[in-house]
Amino acid sequence: MMQTRLRVATLALVLTAFSGCIGVQVHRGVHNADAYFDQAERQIARLARHRQDGHARVHRLHLLAYDRREGELVRISVPLWMAELAMDIGEEAERHHHDIDIEERYDVDWRALRDLARFGPGLLAAVTSDHDRVLVWLD
Repeated sequence: MMQTRLRVATLALVLTAFSGCIGVQVHRGVHNADAYFDQAERQIARLARHRQDGHARVHRLHLLAYDRREGELVRISVPLWMAELAMDIGEEAERHHHDIDIEERYDVDWRALRDLARFGPGLLAAVTSDHDRVLVWLD
């Protein structure tokens, strides 16, 4: 338990120290998010072209999510090392605290998410439903 608290405190300190590296924007009252998604999809297409040209270094993880019912759009951008650190902490927590069970609850295979940079720049996931839309990509 003490080791977990120490890790959480260390993570909080690191995140505070590097908070300028994290980009979070929340837009409320968005009735149509198409322009945001069009811009993100153009960026992702540009990244795919660069990947084909051999420019495959990855630095950041981006997420764009829209909830139509709430009219809320969220954009998050974090350095890749922070995303991987958070996944390592999640995996470690699940391994030592069986009551968390993230893999089973959310159908997440931590091993498949290791070393995100290997995917190269571009789209990681796109989800669209009647009420939600999400894009996750690397650049």
